[in-house]
Amino acid sequence: MSMKALSFQIPKPEYESYRVQVDKVPYFYDLFHYHPEFQITLIKKGYGTCIIGDYISTFKAGDLFVIGQNLPHVFNSDKSFYSEDSEGCLSISIFLSPSFVSNGFFDLDEIKGLKQLFENSKRGMRYTAEDSSILKKRFLKITPSNTLEGVIHVVELLNELNSTTDLKHLSHIDYKSISKESDGIVLNKVFKFTLNNFQEEIPLEKISDMAHMSPAAFCRFFKKRTRKTYISFLNEVRIQEACKLLLNPDLNISQICYDVGFNNISNFNRQFKKITSFTPKRYRKQQLLD
Repeated sequence: MSMKALSFQIPKPEYESYRVQVDKVPYFYDLFHYHPEFQITLIKKGYGTCIIGDYISTFKAGDLFVIGQNLPHVFNSDKSFYSEDSEGCLSISIFLSPSFVSNGFFDLDEIKGLKQLFENSKRGMRYTAEDSSILKKRFLKITPSNTLEGVIHVVELLNELNSTTDLKHLSHIDYKSISKESDGIVLNKVFKFTLNNFQEEIPLEKISDMAHMSPAAFCRFFKKRTRKTYISFLNEVRIQEACKLLLNPDLNISQICYDVGFNNISNFNRQFKKITSFTPKRYRKQQLLD
């Protein structure tokens, strides 16, 4: 298997229409990458932070993701999974080959509506644990061996995905995929460093030096490829971590503010509401009631 940062090759025989891959690992593959296969992934065990195009959020067991062809993404496991006593992560992914997705089969009148699913997948889609039970049953019917029955189950799953309206589109509609391998390598460095060090102060000079750019050049580079400033990205990472910590009612909100890297409570509250539309207190109350 070739594991470059960004361009990623799914190991498969040349003429397979789809492949089922089970990843039972200490932590998920943690490089921001893309590949030409259409991907459907069910998280069975584990949690952390995902980046899909210009979308960033937490993920957890039960989440089902659809990731379009060449859409950059990473599922970064929580730090706890990098320890020796990690309970491990588990996901199941179905990869559809580019030739299968582009096949004239999907031009037939009876199923050409599925082309809209492939179009929507360019932004990525997410189906949560609460609304995807039927989808998951369909998903788990698909066996690793490529049989006619398996292909029928794949088409049935695609139809179910296309018919479900209770989903979240992820990247912005005008998101443009990364086209240069070198850009992906730089973004990988920036993402990994940020996800590992967001609790600390990260001066713009430090992160731009890591990218071997001046601060001004780095700001232009990052904004062009992610549609957000680096500070906005850093705040999103911190707020996603705060959301996880708020699920523990024993943790003080003020302490969470400092634990995730903010240096004053007013800025924490302002950024939290900007990103989640809730105050930290309201978010905690709603999550604990659900």
